[in-house]
Amino acid sequence: MEDTGGSDDPDGSEEPPPEDLPVTLCIAAACQYRNRPIIVTCTDWRVTTNYGSANNTDKMRWIKKPNWVALTAGNKVMADALVRTCRAAVAPETLTEDTILPILERVARKLLVARKDAYVFATLGVTYADFLNRKRTQFPESVVSATLSEIRKMRIEASLIVAGFVPKGRTVKPLICKIDVNGDVSISEHFACSGEGQKVATPMLLRREYNSSVSLMDAAYRLYEAKTLAEVYSSVSEDTSVDILYPN
Repeated sequence: MEDTGGSDDPDGSEEPPPEDLPVTLCIAAACQYRNRPIIVTCTDWRVTTNYGSANNTDKMRWIKKPNWVALTAGNKVMADALVRTCRAAVAPETLTEDTILPILERVARKLLVARKDAYVFATLGVTYADFLNRKRTQFPESVVSATLSEIRKMRIEASLIVAGFVPKGRTVKPLICKIDVNGDVSISEHFACSGEGQKVATPMLLRREYNSSVSLMDAAYRLYEAKTLAEVYSSVSEDTSVDILYPN
């Protein structure tokens, strides 16, 4: 999702955030249906640019069929790059509770290094690796200092919730993973939120003591409730998708 709209101020009175801020709301949560684990997702459809906004963007992407999906938030170009990199990384792998986190960490690092490499090459005409190897001898101290300062500020500018199922004995276990804008990766057995709306949705789900043992209908209600309350942010539209992901 490409973003320039929205605000930390719920009534929208402040200046809109930068284009790379992951405005929107995506939620994925594990729950139970007929004593079987499933995953429910809830997203809005808002896309906002410098030219206007529309409610026509589906945030869900397949990562690995039949049972791994991703929910995107943030700069559209970077979000799409995250999805493509994730697809390529998980395609040859058998996803388990032990392997999924290292895979996503490699994805996040790859995107961060690619951003730094593009910036350094555009600025200095050398690769990021060459800059690190030759910075003390080839470039003035002021250039090195300024370049390192910019590199330290860099983020992925998008976030991804990756949700799916891993084997657990004779059954399966739902996992909810998240790559945030800083490239940090986390994993949960219960739920994850991304986008500006998470500032409202996450406390609401915690207040409800949400966990993966709740029923499908209870989960759908709680996610929709949290999403609706997050509409105090102008970047979260009223249009809503609630999807159910089964292990098969």
